[in-house]
Amino acid sequence: MNKLLIIEDDVSINKIISYELKQKEYQVDSLYDGKDAVSTILSQEYDLVLVDWMLPVKDGITIIKEARNQGYIKPIILLTARSEQDDIIKGLEAGADDYLTKPFQSAVLIARIEAHLRRFHKHFRGMLEFEDVKMDLNKHETYVGDKNVVLTKVEYDVLKMFLEHKEEAISRETLLKSIWGFKYDGDTRIVDVHIFKLKSKLKESQVSFLSVRGVGYKLVKKDG
Repeated sequence: MNKLLIIEDDVSINKIISYELKQKEYQVDSLYDGKDAVSTILSQEYDLVLVDWMLPVKDGITIIKEARNQGYIKPIILLTARSEQDDIIKGLEAGADDYLTKPFQSAVLIARIEAHLRRFHKHFRGMLEFEDVKMDLNKHETYVGDKNVVLTKVEYDVLKMFLEHKEEAISRETLLKSIWGFKYDGDTRIVDVHIFKLKSKLKESQVSFLSVRGVGYKLVKKDG
């Protein structure tokens, strides 16, 4: 049984989400402010976290950043009333794997949750390599040379897809459909945000992401 955490200060929304998820046989815990959110996330080994942006004591963006900095790699979905793309990108850059703009349908939320859990818990085997970048699919770990690189769940999935199709152009739409597991109705710039973050984390490697105009990206060996 997957264990989820809802961090949402609106009691009604929190209870509705909790009820819907329990109907799907998820184990669900709830918090109503950000005070102990990070310590709870890290200590209880949740499979996925839903976190509202605007929370008492500590906001959702800060919670996500702190959880990621302390090694939490499982999926985090940001719930927000903000619909401006700059705000959404800010959330993704903080470490959220996905976002839902309020109001949203429970069915859509559950579809997103199931897609992320399916990707994260999928049984992996073997090793993927390209130049000095290695991905251990059994341990779910990524290395540049001998140095371990900590990736979020979505970053890992994105890089895995490129390692499986190295030096091939992959479109943003293909990435969205493959990584999220269903038709994505958000801005395709979510892909650009994650590529930018991966480029930063792999900056010391011998590979880089090349932008293919009008298509998307491909993973290539750095010149020189």
